[in-house]
Amino acid sequence: MDFSEKKALVAYFSTKGVTKEAAEKVAAATDGKLFEIQAKEPYTDADLDWRVPDSRCNREFKDPTIRPELLKKAHCPGKYDVYFVGFPIWYGVYPAIVQSFLDSLKLAGKTVVFFCTSGGSNSGKSIAFAKEHTKDADKVTWLDDKLLTNASPEDVKAWVDAL
Repeated sequence: MDFSEKKALVAYFSTKGVTKEAAEKVAAATDGKLFEIQAKEPYTDADLDWRVPDSRCNREFKDPTIRPELLKKAHCPGKYDVYFVGFPIWYGVYPAIVQSFLDSLKLAGKTVVFFCTSGGSNSGKSIAFAKEHTKDADKVTWLDDKLLTNASPEDVKAWVDAL
């Protein structure tokens, strides 16, 4: 996909800085604007402890209707043609806060590209999950996603150029 005539927003949710680093590389490769997806109630280390059955990440995974409130919405989201959305993989999909972000947009007629980071998982079922839970999903162009943990800027550029 030629991004020279497309406006891209590179939105990301990052808990440890790894996804932020990947998002910065995607933004450089696309000349896109960076936007950090943040929860109004920030995630704590205890919230992220998947080994605790009642931790926030486990509750959100078990109930796909949970939508954490966003700290802020993207500025003028309608002006973008392409949304690159980055996240750490949680249970084979994206975290609930990412769905809150997707819900805040009017995506009909737009393109969405996921990228993710993980210690060992791939993006798994994120696109299928998004198609099931996102309004007007059938009117969105969903491009293949990519695992970008520790990807070099050259690797990210090659991926973007191949879209």
